Amino acid sequence: MNTPEQISTQSKCPSPAPLGDVVESEPQKSDLSGAEIAQLAALEKTVLNGLKKTLTAGDALLVIREEKLYRSTHRRFADYCLDRWKIGKSYANRLVAAARLARELAPIGTTCPLTECLLRPLTGLRSEQAKEAWAQAMQIAGDGAPTANQVRQAAAQFKPAKAVRANHHRSHPPMTCCWRSP
Repeated sequence: MNTPEQISTQSKCPSPAPLGDVVESEPQKSDLSGAEIAQLAALEKTVLNGLKKTLTAGDALLVIREEKLYRSTHRRFADYCLDRWKIGKSYANRLVAAARLARELAPIGTTCPLTECLLRPLTGLRSEQAKEAWAQAMQIAGDGAPTANQVRQAAAQFKPAKAVRANHHRSHPPMTCCWRSP
């Protein structure tokens, strides 16, 4: 059986930015109500603690993004994530997607630690497909926790095969210009 430490080292997923550069700050009160300031402070604390627990951070970032609680200091969510948390918008969105997936998979009764990286292959699937792929990955893993590769393998059957583009220029005759004489 794999320990959580072994699982995380088997994965080739990027880690979030180091937390040493993250600066705790008080939100400006200009654009937010008192309740929103309190909500933002609580959610930012969750994100700070949750960057180590990525799914909790994803839940908090979802609320911050959806309710635009970043608006007192930043015009765009991407700028907020980069300035405040030293993470890019795409990583923040992956955290949000993984948090949503983790909630959907919770009824299945998973016991292994769910991380953004582990759930990433399931993010493009419909809910039922993600659940089925997760169940298959758990079955492939046996008694241990599934690896990202096992999840990717299970999810692959639900993703459409990439179309291989034929030699386009050979299937069509060359174009002739009306202003050129042959």
